[in-house]
Amino acid sequence: MNLSPTYGNFVLRGVVVGLADKKTFTEGQTDSGKWKKAQFGVKVSENSIIYVEIFGLKPSKVKLFKRGTNTGESLTVEWDDLYSSKYNDYRYANQVKTNLGRGNINDDLSLIAWDAIEYFEQRLKDGLNVLVKGSLQLSEYKGSPQEQFAIKELYVLENCNFKYKHPEAFFSQEIVYVSVDSFKENDGYRLNTRIINRNTSDYDAVPFNFYIYNKDVYDYFKNNISIGSTLRVHGNILNYVPLKIIDEYRVISGTAVKGLEVTGGNIRSINLNRYDVDRLDSTIINGSPFEEDTNIYEWGF
Repeated sequence: MNLSPTYGNFVLRGVVVGLADKKTFTEGQTDSGKWKKAQFGVKVSENSIIYVEIFGLKPSKVKLFKRGTNTGESLTVEWDDLYSSKYNDYRYANQVKTNLGRGNINDDLSLIAWDAIEYFEQRLKDGLNVLVKGSLQLSEYKGSPQEQFAIKELYVLENCNFKYKHPEAFFSQEIVYVSVDSFKENDGYRLNTRIINRNTSDYDAVPFNFYIYNKDVYDYFKNNISIGSTLRVHGNILNYVPLKIIDEYRVISGTAVKGLEVTGGNIRSINLNRYDVDRLDSTIINGSPFEEDTNIYEWGF
């Protein structure tokens, strides 16, 4: 069966938190070279924090790709020559854009992931208001679904006041549709899907469930989408603790909510009956969520 990866991306705005944690910046060594990782929170409302991350390797050589072409034209250069002006017509995979330390969102620079992590470690501070864009990585680990938000762009913005602010944390993801059903009485619906990831030599099919709280969205899937169809959906990133005000104090009023809420989709992206889900489920899940590159657009994807 010919499979294609189902790419996802995200965009969110909020305040950087958690940089003082010892686990924010980590590093190590593998057979491929040294690696670095950064993981920190972006507070998108008073009771919601989304954790974003970036992973970078430092190999001895780096493959560069010709800009503005889809031919796959590339060359391999030494690490120390990576930013040489003679390679201005080339780009590297997993580049990260940022205006941190530049003063203007339109005055950004592009760095390879390893260097971006070092740059963030030197300049990123708690309390900065940022816009973060990146790749949404959905995978499975020991039978549990995993959501990872890999940074591709990070821009510093003006100060943000959460007092009357709705969370700004959105995602877009292509899915293989399986079914929809109620997961709690009067408390929404569950969208059952498969996510196709590329691994080192093949593809993995990952079971992943989304939430739906709008009956019109539920009805559309129920009445118009057949099992095995692919389409691109979008919605809200949920990661919060319900709060209510009692005697002017905020108190926790329920259990934590974490997941991805589908609020709509792109009709033009629908490809009905694309895959045989039974055959799809026979694929082995063992891929890495950090092997893909993707593009992301402004609000609305």
